[in-house]
Amino acid sequence: MPPCVDGSLYLAWKSNHILIKRIMPTRALSRRDTNTVKDGPFNGKGLTLVELLVTVAVVAIITTLALPSYRALIEKRYVTSGAQQLAAFVSSAQLEAVKRNENVALDYFHNGDADAPAWCVGVEAVGVSRNLNPADCDCSVNPSECTLDGVTPRYLAQDSFERGDTLVAVVGDGDFVIDRVRGLMAEVDDEVTFQFLSQPGHLYALNVVVGPTGRVRICSDSDRAERPVPGFSPCCAEDPDGCS
Repeated sequence: MPPCVDGSLYLAWKSNHILIKRIMPTRALSRRDTNTVKDGPFNGKGLTLVELLVTVAVVAIITTLALPSYRALIEKRYVTSGAQQLAAFVSSAQLEAVKRNENVALDYFHNGDADAPAWCVGVEAVGVSRNLNPADCDCSVNPSECTLDGVTPRYLAQDSFERGDTLVAVVGDGDFVIDRVRGLMAEVDDEVTFQFLSQPGHLYALNVVVGPTGRVRICSDSDRAERPVPGFSPCCAEDPDGCS
């Protein structure tokens, strides 16, 4: 008992001191017991070698399973994009013929090499004459002559696409003329088929077909590829003789 303190005051001081010790922690919060941390789920040591190897193995398995699907998706996107871009180019030439009230010639070239294709498609306004022979536009020789207004060249080539090597063949006689009145083929026996094949796996094939009526359609050619292209009707749906 402190000096000069009677018994009742000492008992009161002692009880308050014990109460304070029970309420207040014995250590500062900044000096926590490290044993308590070690027992928790995050012990601050990082990953062990076994945990790291397991994580790497799981990531490798997931990547291996997803890679073929990703490649197929990329192939389908390239071949679909190329076919749609070419179909839009032909359709725009038809619209220009009607709008300008001029016949429009469409010239196309393909070197016939599916492994290293070189190709082009160009358009030229050829006036209102019934002379159906395009005069100047030869996209493989002088693409600058392929123009509708005499100034701006209007043509496509393999470097116009993300994968220009997807256009592997063209079936046709090299050119046709679009009639200025209705946007149809000026000669009823004209028809052209642009054949696309996805690279490098050859999983998907699309044809852009321009018929005598001027109709431009895209169809899935399953005979030339492993899989049909979703969203496009089979090419043989409108040509049963072409089904295998």
